Amino acid sequence: MQDGEASAPFGMSPMMPAFQRATRIAEALFSGAEAAVVLVDGECEWRSGGSLVGKAVPAAGARYVINRGRAMWVADREPDPEIDLETPHARFWAGAPLRLASGETVGVLAVRSPKARPYDKVLALRLQDLADGLADECDRARLAGLADRADRELNSARAVLAAFVGSVTIKSVR
Repeated sequence: MQDGEASAPFGMSPMMPAFQRATRIAEALFSGAEAAVVLVDGECEWRSGGSLVGKAVPAAGARYVINRGRAMWVADREPDPEIDLETPHARFWAGAPLRLASGETVGVLAVRSPKARPYDKVLALRLQDLADGLADECDRARLAGLADRADRELNSARAVLAAFVGSVTIKSVR
C-alpha cells in the first residue's frame, strides 16, 4: 500500500483534511514532534504524512497499539537498527488508536520526536481525544461511501425496471 496524500486507502480519501488538521493540532500540542495518521489493514500500512512516508519502515508501534487496543507512550526509546536505518532516531513515540463505532481499530494517530518526553497524562488524553474525533470522521466517511453505493444500486435497479416496463406491450381492455 502506498503512503502519502494522493493515495489514501480504505475508502478514506475524503478524510485527508481531517487527517491533516489532527496532525497539525498534535504537532502543536507536542511541540517539536512530528505527527501522522497510520492506517493498517492486514499487511498494508499507510501514513498520512511525515518523514516516514515512502520509507520501508514497519509500523510496529501502530500495530502494537492496534493489537493492544489502547494508547501507548514511549518516553525514551533506545535506538532500533531495524527501525532507525532510514530516518533519524525517534526517542519519543506516542500513539492513540482510531477505534470505529463498530469496535474495529483501523489505525493510530502517532507522534514522534528525536527528544525524549516524560509521560504527560493530559497530553496523552488530548492525543486520544484527537484520535477519537478522527475515528468519528472515519465512521462518517464509511457511512457516506455505503450510502453512495446504495444510491448507485438503487438507480441501476430503477433503470432496469424502467427498461423492463418500457419493453412490455400493454393492451387496453374494454
